[in-house]
Order: sequence, then structure tokens, then C-alpha cells
Amino acid sequence: MKNKLGPGMSGSAGYSLLASLTAISLAATYIVQSSTQSKRAIEVAKNNGLREKMSIGSLADLSMIRSLLSESKTSTSDYEPAVYPNNYFASNWDLTSNNKFALAGVDSKGASIKLKSLPSGELDPASFASVFSGTQTLAAKMSADQKLEIVKLNNDSVHPYYVSSVDVKATRSNPEASGGDYVTYGRVPLRAPTPKSLELQVKPAVGGTFSTQLGSDASPLPGGDYVFRIVAEGVVHHGEIEIGGKKFIVGLNDEGRII
Repeated sequence: MKNKLGPGMSGSAGYSLLASLTAISLAATYIVQSSTQSKRAIEVAKNNGLREKMSIGSLADLSMIRSLLSESKTSTSDYEPAVYPNNYFASNWDLTSNNKFALAGVDSKGASIKLKSLPSGELDPASFASVFSGTQTLAAKMSADQKLEIVKLNNDSVHPYYVSSVDVKATRSNPEASGGDYVTYGRVPLRAPTPKSLELQVKPAVGGTFSTQLGSDASPLPGGDYVFRIVAEGVVHHGEIEIGGKKFIVGLNDEGRII
């Protein structure tokens, strides 16, 4: 005798229906889970793409600060950096902009440089189509405000007075990307600055003014005490002069500090 599960429904048919409903339920659950996992995978892939663009943007920003700190040809045919420290030998630089260059959108203060750069969303081939076609300039697309900070000065191992490179921190933000700001550190190599227009000047220890009249064998300076100084354009730590076979340091005090 078979157990009745309902009007006109035998036990075997009831089990078959129950198995079918269970199979449908499991299939529906799998479809929902599969759909959720696919959506999550798409979101992760999209976010990875956004953060990759942030990474590319940071590298572009680092190349820009390298260009600003490197020597370029000025309108007077000299070679100078567009941004330089006005306290080169200090432990923390105070950057300033060179007025010999047109630096629209560049603001230098302390150890930081603010500049206009490409937004992270513009760093793909499709975004550059208008630039390649000539309908838009690259400068017009550089609308994102970026801040780069010099976090470390690396002195040269052979000539410790000079900074051979600087470590720079570049930070990129994108409100559409999760994971917070994208921070990149880069090392920017620098050439040692070359002083120009070197001139040795002298004046009496008391009174008088500095001049380049150092005397000669035929007409030497009168006996007495004198003050010497070296005047140069660019970056100079100190100088050395030799008088009667003896060397004297110019520009440093007795403690070796710059006067």
C-alpha cells in the first residue's frame, strides 16, 4: 500500500515532485551565487583598472618633477632648472620657481611642488584621440591638481656637499576607485650644480669696498689685513685661495658652516 500525499498523488510521484523542487531551488541558488560572484569579479577588475591608471599617472607626475628639477635651456641660452632650492645646502629644501621659465600651473613651496597633470581617468588611448587629431592640446587635458613632495635628499658619496638625487612622493586620488590614495615613491637623479661667473674680490679689513684689484708683482697690495670673498652665480659651498703657498678657506666660519 502506498502513502497518499494528496488527492490523486501517489507517494512516488510526491517524492519525484519534491526532488524536482529541490533541484530547482539549488539551481536558482547557484544562479544567484554565480551572478553575485560575476558582479564582484567585474567590480574588482574595474577597480584594478582604475588603480592601474592611478599608478601610470603617478609615474607621469614623477617624470614631470624630474624635468622641472633638471637643467633646461633658458631664453638666454643658459642651462638652469625650472624649479630649484634657494637653500641648496640645508637639510630640508625650500623650492622656488625660476622666473626664466613660463611655469603655468606650477607652484613651489617648501619641499613640495603643485602642478597640473592628467586626471587618472584620462590615461588611456581613447582619451588621447583628440590630441592626436589636433582638436585638443595636451595642456588643455591636464586639469588635475597634483602635489609631489621631496621626502629625502641623497648626498653624493664622493662629494658630500652635493645632492646626487632626491626621493619624491607622488600621491594620486580617484573617488571612483576603492583602496584609498595611490602613493608612489621615486628617486630622481640630479646633476651637481656648476657655478658660473666666479670672481675673487678683496677689501681692507677696516673700511673700503670690495673690488677685483688684487694687486700684481709690479704693484702688490699694501701691507695690512684684508677680507677676501668669492662671488659666483649659481650654487657655491665654499672656495679656496692660496697666498704664499698657504691655502685659505673662503665662505666658511671656523666651525665649517657657510657664512
